[in-house]
Amino acid sequence: MRVFLEHLGGACDRDEIEVHAFSLMTTHYHLLVRSPRGRLRDAMQRTQTEYSRWFNRGRRRDGPLVRGRYAAKRVDSHVYRRAVVGYIDRNPVSAGLVPRAGDYPHGSAQIYEHGRAEDCPWLERQWVENEVSRTLSLPDYDPSRYSEVFGRLPDALARVVEARWRSRVADDPLDDLVRAAPGTVVEWMRRKALLADGVRPGLPVLALQSVGEAIHSLSDGAVDEWTIGARSGWRLLHIGLARQLCGLGLDEIGEHVGLSRSATSKAARLHARLLRTDSEYAKRAGLVAGRALSTWGGVEESD
Repeated sequence: MRVFLEHLGGACDRDEIEVHAFSLMTTHYHLLVRSPRGRLRDAMQRTQTEYSRWFNRGRRRDGPLVRGRYAAKRVDSHVYRRAVVGYIDRNPVSAGLVPRAGDYPHGSAQIYEHGRAEDCPWLERQWVENEVSRTLSLPDYDPSRYSEVFGRLPDALARVVEARWRSRVADDPLDDLVRAAPGTVVEWMRRKALLADGVRPGLPVLALQSVGEAIHSLSDGAVDEWTIGARSGWRLLHIGLARQLCGLGLDEIGEHVGLSRSATSKAARLHARLLRTDSEYAKRAGLVAGRALSTWGGVEESD
């Protein structure tokens, strides 16, 4: 772990990258990095190669150590960037290695929580520490309060981070949608429906669990009391929002609601059409989406 971090720190010292958060696990690692000069590829290739050579030489082994090229995903949204830091921190906790992220010796959370800059002088701390101070209205950064901002990522949002990692979609509407008025969210969904015909998934902004909980809350559990033709309106919303806001495939949604791919596709198209033509349906869609988006809670912009 120490040797890997030494090589990573060398890339920072060469101004190839800035590292804002990290967590080294036993089989993989997570980093939030920025490369102002576009040297990310050089930095990661050198770090992995030099570490592999050191590891192999010390154990008299030969051959590759790392499984292929590193994987990277752009982080454009401010709200998502905050969530990524929380996701990186919670990895050793989710793996059962420590009860709290700040207790893990091979992650940046410990440095942020205990304020030991000398332990990792190359860690770029300004953005993270400013976020803590700004969010909590502190005059100066307080290490003891780091976890109040970055240590509370719910399971549902962790799944969104993982889903975004798998997605190939680049456009990120998250900052514009979190805390937006329901009508604004509906207009965004209408535009997406016109462009994608209501079927093509986008970049996930919600977990399906959040949509289901919002529907249950707004329907008071009576999901069969609102019908559109022979269909449950709430179920139709569930399918449509799973497609538009959760970025799920038709097969995934169909498996969840117990419908065939063809029936799920028809429901998604009907949802898109009703958004444009039925004001009552659009109003309820906005309310559900707004309630579900509120689950971003602690990682949203402060007032």
